[in-house]
Amino acid sequence: MLSQQISDTTSSVLIPASGNSQKTIAANILIAAGELAIDLQKGSLNSGQLKAAMTRACGASDADGAWSWKDAYEALEVAQILFVCRFVYADPQRFTDTNPPQRGDA
Repeated sequence: MLSQQISDTTSSVLIPASGNSQKTIAANILIAAGELAIDLQKGSLNSGQLKAAMTRACGASDADGAWSWKDAYEALEVAQILFVCRFVYADPQRFTDTNPPQRGDA
């Protein structure tokens, strides 16, 4: 991806040419993560779903430079945390050592 370099007297920083700010990227990751958490609840998630969620959240594809696969993996990690918070901690008695979560539970 093309980038432009911005320099001042103390540092040099690379900024994506698309102009995506860190806040925008973080917001898009959270949007995609919310969608992916629902897919995790259904018990199925693949790279196609991950790519589609990121493309919808960012408004363009990775090929367009709107997001990277590193961003997608960040969204997946956040989705896993959301899943645990929503569906496991919401009912701690539901999942115990003798009754671990199974695919499709939640």
